[in-house]
Amino acid sequence: MPKSGTTLVYARLAQARGLDPNQPGPTAFFEPEPCALWPEEATAKALLVDPVGGWGSRVPEPFRGWTVEQALEQGKSFDLPILLLRDPRDRWLSAFFYRWLYVHEPDPRDFQRALRLVQHKEAFPSELSFAALARPRGLPQEDWLADLAVRMDRLRFLEKQARAAGWAVLRYEDFRRGNFDALAGRIPSDWVLTPEGEQARNFSHIVRTRGDGNWRRWWLPEDEALFRPLWQPHLEAWGYESGGAWEFDPQPLLNPTEGSEYMKGLFHHENGPHASWAQRWTRTKRSVKGFLGR
Repeated sequence: MPKSGTTLVYARLAQARGLDPNQPGPTAFFEPEPCALWPEEATAKALLVDPVGGWGSRVPEPFRGWTVEQALEQGKSFDLPILLLRDPRDRWLSAFFYRWLYVHEPDPRDFQRALRLVQHKEAFPSELSFAALARPRGLPQEDWLADLAVRMDRLRFLEKQARAAGWAVLRYEDFRRGNFDALAGRIPSDWVLTPEGEQARNFSHIVRTRGDGNWRRWWLPEDEALFRPLWQPHLEAWGYESGGAWEFDPQPLLNPTEGSEYMKGLFHHENGPHASWAQRWTRTKRSVKGFLGR
């Protein structure tokens, strides 16, 4: 799923095979289109992208939505398909911020509205719930929650079916801590797998926290009241909760570099349509220098 730590895990697996994560192909593929014929040895990252709607991204037509059957069929192309899970609260938080990346073509009005709300929450953390930030403009809350419930149920069903089909199911949080038990006996013994290493340089601008548990600072008890009835069974099944009340940071400090400034960096990226003239001029000079070999 997007924002589950897929880039990190892909890069580490590629490095374990002796490949450079910054040089996809011919045996390392980053977010490829579905292929009928893969090379005999290949490492690939594939995203299960949700339909356009609840989170505002405009996804190219071939990738609008996914089904459990399609995911399982694609997994048959690989000796070791891996399903990567992440705490849904962290994943939805990251997805909210990541939706403002210019390539998703976010509506500037929606961006400005979200930016104002995030800046207000950074100044007054207890005054706005995460739901108040994330619910798309004009979408009734009950429709939004119903959509999120369907998506989570579908992911849970995929997880059950993937295990039955022999997939490895790996939690992002375990991988970050060097716990590779889910891959034990499934990867060659000469692969040196580590959670540390070089990040794919082309994607350094999308890194937000490099951690987990960030939701505890951004979410409020009001969010638990909304999301717990929908997600608690899944959270317990995946080991993220044991049945008690969710624990929040009692005195959260919201760093703008992980919130409003991060949003602005994605929306006003130098390669996007909302880049400043200074950014465009810098990019032009860099391109000219590259062309001249300086």
